[in-house]
Amino acid sequence: MQQIYKILEVFKASLGAIRPNFFLVGATGSGKTHMITTMCKDQELILISINAATLTKEGISGASLSRLLAPLRELQGKPVVCLVDEFDKQFLSDTGQAKDVQDEFLKALETSVTIAGDYGKFTEVDTSKVLWVFAGAFKGKTIQSAEDLNGLGIKEEFIGRVPLVYRTNEPTLDELMDTLNNSKLLSDYCKVLKQSHDVVATQLQDKLYQAAHNNTIGYRIINKLIHQHFIELT
Repeated sequence: MQQIYKILEVFKASLGAIRPNFFLVGATGSGKTHMITTMCKDQELILISINAATLTKEGISGASLSRLLAPLRELQGKPVVCLVDEFDKQFLSDTGQAKDVQDEFLKALETSVTIAGDYGKFTEVDTSKVLWVFAGAFKGKTIQSAEDLNGLGIKEEFIGRVPLVYRTNEPTLDELMDTLNNSKLLSDYCKVLKQSHDVVATQLQDKLYQAAHNNTIGYRIINKLIHQHFIELT
């Protein structure tokens, strides 16, 4: 997606001074995490990823923001992309903590965040060079702008700091086939089990063609078929 690639280019060129934070919306398996990971690798940008589905508000036992963002402690002063995956899960749960989690993110989106350290100590960590990407399926809603997210429970103050929205589409059959043919998992299996990559790829293409019509997990179907081929069906 050209817009996201340009965001990362500008972020890198400005040494983190320009931070167009954005939401990345798309169905499960539509390649959100893979796309950000690939683009950051191509741009040689540092990427950290946290799973918001497990996020708990501060003071509650579990994965608080101060703990999940601990890697930032060693990266202060460097441009860093932070992918907050499954951010929508905060609004699908009935724990009632979504508002608190958003409030905790608001400070991090500005200049700093409190990070849990050793021996119960907390450290204030600079986040002024962190580009934030909030990804999720968001109940499958058609979302054209950040304002559309307000109806799903995301506060206006939050949207003001994350003003952009981009969407991944469900992969086409051609895109699935291309990803299959270039799959590292497939190459690794063939190398370990000493099988022909081209032969196995052709066999899996037939299976993918049959499975694609009822595919509900997007790109994840590729790894599923590869594992099944080598482990369950051989």
